[in-house]
Amino acid sequence: MCFSVYAGEHKVLLDVKTGNPKLLEKNLIDRIIDIQSFYALQGEKVKISVIVSGNAYKFFILDLDKTLYNLNKNFEELRERLQIKLRLLSTEYDVVFETCETGMKRRDLSEEDLVDFARPIHSYSIGLIKWQNMGYAYLPVH
Repeated sequence: MCFSVYAGEHKVLLDVKTGNPKLLEKNLIDRIIDIQSFYALQGEKVKISVIVSGNAYKFFILDLDKTLYNLNKNFEELRERLQIKLRLLSTEYDVVFETCETGMKRRDLSEEDLVDFARPIHSYSIGLIKWQNMGYAYLPVH
């Protein structure tokens, strides 16, 4: 029996579209922590990038009152709690968050509306192509 040890760097691209806070926490935040922890225990490194589109923009907006997402006032406290966790992923695990600028324009969102740890990219498709061409494994979070 032959076993090989991968000593390189793992690369993961998460495609997040969900507007459901429970799914975002379980399938994005908790998944990233699990991936990072698993590879750290193996003594291996992992790079993680996230492309944000669809209904997930609302988790990356500074002030919901200026957007179409201001309809649910009960969401504000939950969004703030999730943003703290998302920011921690960015600072502690060096997770890169990118948002689809095309979709942002359709929702009348600008870069100034975004949290400072997310950066807009031209489009969702261009982002997927870029990261996958760099060897990132694709994981959907829908």
